[in-house]
Amino acid sequence: MKKSDLMVFLLVLSGSFLAVSAFLLPDLFSQNEEIKILDIQNVGPDKEEKNQKKNDDLISKVEKGDGGRAKLTDEEISEHLEFWIGKWEGYDKPSNEIGDKFESKWKEKGKSLAFVGIAFEDGEQKDTYKGSIHYNRELNVFVDTLTYEKSGVTYKRHSVLDPESGVRNGFPVEPEPPEDIEVKFKWKVINRNNIDYSFKVLRGNETLNYKEFRVKRQIEKL
Repeated sequence: MKKSDLMVFLLVLSGSFLAVSAFLLPDLFSQNEEIKILDIQNVGPDKEEKNQKKNDDLISKVEKGDGGRAKLTDEEISEHLEFWIGKWEGYDKPSNEIGDKFESKWKEKGKSLAFVGIAFEDGEQKDTYKGSIHYNRELNVFVDTLTYEKSGVTYKRHSVLDPESGVRNGFPVEPEPPEDIEVKFKWKVINRNNIDYSFKVLRGNETLNYKEFRVKRQIEKL
């Protein structure tokens, strides 16, 4: 499988959403391969089982490490979401080039956030987007959904938060990567105003792509 010239926008929510930070990720789909859309709420039994396994595997890893817990309390969910309320900007770590800027607010207090933002490419505005994030109690994951206004395309991902370490790990759900490709997202709280975000693209033990960003809270000057 070869890299195409397409670019796929994937959320950086987090902080999970975050809030949401959207960054460009090189598309590893074949040029001739149709992008598959996977929604665990609306798919056949085989794909639903595969996607559920990803959730279960991710949750299992969190449960085994650093006191992580699969299921979050109402307070933990609310605190995590509240953290992302406000205005943020995301910068590529090596170049310090802006990747996006966004603002998030309560959609339903304590339960979900809504956000709007601007995505940049090579320092220039590429598109605008809007979306939301909530906690799915059945799957025990945060669900981030984002739609770009120009293309109308929607992207979705699932992630698990370790409330003790402040680390959130996730993977894309929609569109679904090719079967031989694994995409991993990671958000780590540095302090109240800074988040480290990274994504890694793997084929087996081979790392095909790796990026790091710093997401910064924008504090209004009095």
